[in-house]
Amino acid sequence: MGIEEIIKEERRKRMANEALKALEETRFPEVTCILGELYEHGDIVEEDLEKAAELYRSGADQGHAPSMQRLGHLYEEGRGVQQDLERAASLYSAASDGGCRNAKISLGRLYDLGLGVEQSDQKAASLFGAAMDGGGPLDNYDVGNMYYFGCG
Repeated sequence: MGIEEIIKEERRKRMANEALKALEETRFPEVTCILGELYEHGDIVEEDLEKAAELYRSGADQGHAPSMQRLGHLYEEGRGVQQDLERAASLYSAASDGGCRNAKISLGRLYDLGLGVEQSDQKAASLFGAAMDGGGPLDNYDVGNMYYFGCG
């Protein structure tokens, strides 16, 4: 790569970072959720899990279900925040109530395994079934396993 390409690349990175900062300042929950995903996965920007959690929290505080689900995922895994399975379950529950299909799946798995909540095959099956209404092979697999093993 020549010096001109390096300069152009650095300029593009600087402009992208400036645009991301401007977007972040809008505090629209849909925008902060997308930015959180960029920081969580290190896409375009350097991975920063604490920044991702902060951005998801901003959206979650505004009732944005996908932000709640993503923040719950960080709490479940202890990435960028201290692991807290009860907090993860609470966030998944709120996101599920807000119609987030992925939150139903995540909360169903917590109930299935008894992580952060009291283990309940019935609640897990109900959540997987509700998520299945949106369609998806993993949901069908989870519900199928529960029926196969006589759970729920």
